[in-house]
Amino acid sequence: MRINFIDNSKAIAILLVIVGHTDGIPQILKCFIFSFHMPAFFFISGYLLKINKFEMKFLSFTKEQFRKLIVPYFFFGMISILYSITKHTLTGLEFNIYSALNGFTYGNSEGLVNITLWFFTCLFSTSIIFFLLFKKFTSITIVCFSFVLGLGVCFFHSLIPFRPPWNMDLSIVSLFFYSLGHLVAQASDRNSQLTMTPYRMVLLLIGTAALLYLANKNGRVDMAFMVFRDPLLFFLNACIGVALLLVLSFSIPVTLGALFLSKNTIILFPLHPIFFSIFTGIGMIVFTVPHDFQISYYWSVIYTCGAIAFCYPISIIFTKFFPFVIGKRKEE
Repeated sequence: MRINFIDNSKAIAILLVIVGHTDGIPQILKCFIFSFHMPAFFFISGYLLKINKFEMKFLSFTKEQFRKLIVPYFFFGMISILYSITKHTLTGLEFNIYSALNGFTYGNSEGLVNITLWFFTCLFSTSIIFFLLFKKFTSITIVCFSFVLGLGVCFFHSLIPFRPPWNMDLSIVSLFFYSLGHLVAQASDRNSQLTMTPYRMVLLLIGTAALLYLANKNGRVDMAFMVFRDPLLFFLNACIGVALLLVLSFSIPVTLGALFLSKNTIILFPLHPIFFSIFTGIGMIVFTVPHDFQISYYWSVIYTCGAIAFCYPISIIFTKFFPFVIGKRKEE
């Protein structure tokens, strides 16, 4: 059974991810988007974790998460590497396949040819840690514990000369949002629906204005590279952004467009950078425009719409014929 406000939340979040990766939006909007769009995905993932999953044995749960996250990681990772080889070959640039494979195996953003893939390994590590902790502690305990430990990671991670594989350090930070999502799921009615009243609209506008100010005060953060700026502001801004996203998602009806985006986040997330690269290549080669032609609002909209349009036939093919590559079974 689908949850309308979650579909809306995922749709808005993936739109923010795609728009946030275009070059045409101003820095003030990038700071705003990056302040909460990835914490929102971890929150949603925790929210969707059903309580009956904890009846599973650890190995069974790990296998399920591997199927849902790491199989797509390997599939889209190989596509990304093959695309990079093709692009570098066509442009005559050197490509270090050993470095690419090593970065892919390590699973952190610093070594990936497609940086967006960091989310898959991080979410996998986060879900495993949460599963183990939930066997012994309550959600509220894990939320408090992960907040304190996450703050420590944000403050002191730069002092450690290396990063563990598969974002195991970053997963301590994301664990806070994941466990918070699970806590909210236990305490909320998944099928409730709000209406967009003038009062709620005013609160959303005030909250958005406040987040715009606070996000730019903190500067652009980037979870993928563990750039948090002020850790307290990072957590505060992320929580405000997630709250705004939930209120908005609760208050609007789900549409076919939102449903499509929600169902295909796992495709759009890793493929949109490749689509963007293709669009730029077409502009430069076919229309002989300079590399920075896409730096405008106009092209940000075109790139975003183009990525979604390209995703449509791909999603049909994957869902119908190869569901396992996106972590699904045929009955799903």
